[in-house]
Amino acid sequence: NIGAGKTTLTQLLSKHYKWIPQFEEVDDNPYLDDFYYNMKKWAFNLQIYFLGTRFKQIKEIRESGKNIIQDRTIYEDAYIFAANLHDMGLIETRDYQNYLNLFNLMNEYTQAPDLLIYLKASVPTLVNQIQKRGREYEAGISIDYLSKLNEKYENWIDSYSQGPRYTSYPTVPFWEFDKFTKNDWIQTLKKSFNESNIKEGISIYIHLPYCESLCTFCACHKRITKNHSVEEKYIKYLIKEWDLYLSLFNEKPVIKELHLGGGTPTFFSPNNLKTLLNHIYNSSIIHQNKEFSIEGHPNNTSFDHLRTLFDLGFSRISFGVQDYDPQIQRAINRIQPFENVKKVTELAKSIGYKSISHDLVFGLPFQTLEKTLETIRLTKSLKPDRMVTSSENMHRE
Repeated sequence: NIGAGKTTLTQLLSKHYKWIPQFEEVDDNPYLDDFYYNMKKWAFNLQIYFLGTRFKQIKEIRESGKNIIQDRTIYEDAYIFAANLHDMGLIETRDYQNYLNLFNLMNEYTQAPDLLIYLKASVPTLVNQIQKRGREYEAGISIDYLSKLNEKYENWIDSYSQGPRYTSYPTVPFWEFDKFTKNDWIQTLKKSFNESNIKEGISIYIHLPYCESLCTFCACHKRITKNHSVEEKYIKYLIKEWDLYLSLFNEKPVIKELHLGGGTPTFFSPNNLKTLLNHIYNSSIIHQNKEFSIEGHPNNTSFDHLRTLFDLGFSRISFGVQDYDPQIQRAINRIQPFENVKKVTELAKSIGYKSISHDLVFGLPFQTLEKTLETIRLTKSLKPDRMVTSSENMHRE
C-alpha cells in the first residue's frame, strides 16, 4: 500500500544483492498532483499512465536479462488501485472495462516475478509513514481511501497464484533497529539458552538452501544451481556460524531436536552432511530423547543419504510429494514419478526410520478435487506414518 515501505525495502535489497532497482514513476508523473487534487477527473488518466509505464518496465526487464527488483507490480495497478477507484465511483464502468481489456492484453506478455514480497502494514502505520516523508500531493489522502486499498490488498494477496510470495509483517523497513541492537539480540539469545538448555535441551534448525531446479510454488529461501562445488563452502560457513554461537554460551548445548530443511538438504552429499553434523555433535551433548529430522527430495535421496543420517541419529524424514498428476507437476516444475517416492519410502522403512511423512500441497495450478483425491489414494497406498497437507496460498499473520 502507499507508505508501506516499498521504496526503502527495494533500496535495501538492491544494494545487498547488487540487483538493479526499478521504481514507480512518482516525481516525473504528469498526473499525480492533479489526481490528488481532483480524483474523479484524473483517476482514469493516472491509471492508464501507470499501466503503460509498468508494462514498459516489464519489457525492459525481459530484454535486459539482468536481476531486477521492482517496488510495485503491474498486478496491483489493475487489481488494487484501478479496482478501488472504480468501486469508489471515481472511474466509470465503461472506462474501467476498457482499462481491464488493455491490462488483460498486456498480461498475456507478462511473466510473474520470481518472488513477490508483500509488505503488510496497518492504516495508522501507513498514515505515519506518509506524514514522515512529507510529499505535498499526498497530504490529502484520506484514511478511508487507505483502508479500502488495504482491503483490496488483503483480498488480492490471499488469491495470488502467479508465483511464490513472502509476507512481511511488520514490514521490514519498520523493524526498529535502534531499539533492538546486536547486544540486545545476544542477551536475548543467552537468556533463552540458559532457561532451556539444561532443563529440556535446545532445538536447532539448519537451513540448506540449494536446489537443482526451481519449484514455481515455493516461497522458501533458496539458491538454484547444479554446481555441487558450493556444498563444501556452505558447510564451512555453517560450521563457522555454529562456533560463533558456542562462543556465546557458558556450557555445552544439549541438543534435543535438530531439523535439516531447505531448499533441498539431500542436494548435499552424505559425506558433507556428516562433516557438518559431526562437528556439531563433538561440541554438544545429545539428549537421550532426541528427535532428529530431515526433509528429503524423492528424486535425489539415496540409500547412502538415508543410511548415513540414520547412523547419525536421524529417525524422522519428510518427503515433498506435492501432487502426482503429471500436468500439475509440469506446471510447478516438480517432476517426480510415484515410483521414485515409493522407492525412497520403502528404503527409509527398511533402514528403520520411525516417522516417514509425505507432504502434499493443494491449491496448485490445474488441480481438481478428483486429482487431489487420487494423490491422497496413492499416498495412502505407501502407508507413510504421516501425511501433511498445506495450501499454496496459505496466509499467516
